[in-house]
Amino acid sequence: MSWGQPELSAVFIGGYLGLLTLLWAALIAGTGKWGRRWALSRPPLGSMAPEGAEELLLSVCIPARNEAANIARCVAAALQTRWPNIEVIVVDDRSTDATVDAARSAGGDDGRLHVVTGVEPPPGWAGKPWACARAAGEARGD
Repeated sequence: MSWGQPELSAVFIGGYLGLLTLLWAALIAGTGKWGRRWALSRPPLGSMAPEGAEELLLSVCIPARNEAANIARCVAAALQTRWPNIEVIVVDDRSTDATVDAARSAGGDDGRLHVVTGVEPPPGWAGKPWACARAAGEARGD
């Protein structure tokens, strides 16, 4: 065989496709085995929190800007979690609607809800990252 003959092209294409098929087969066969190594551990059935979690404080940080239509459901869902020790921090990122009122209304008199009024971000900061940083600064969780 010499270069330019159809037989040689067929050998190269067949070899390439065969090698590609073997690599895909190895990937598919190994994914189940390798994937188990990286699986996240799950809490025991019937319990959201692992043993000893009662002492751990979970902080849920929610940055919000002009979310009056959605924030109440978000806050209510966060407060309804089954985690035994939780705080929910809503940072109002200078909203022009009733986001703050909706968040406070959804929390009622639940002491686990903290609503923080947003301020203008410092130079070099964008709104959402600044609100997230503010929430993280207010968080007391473990």
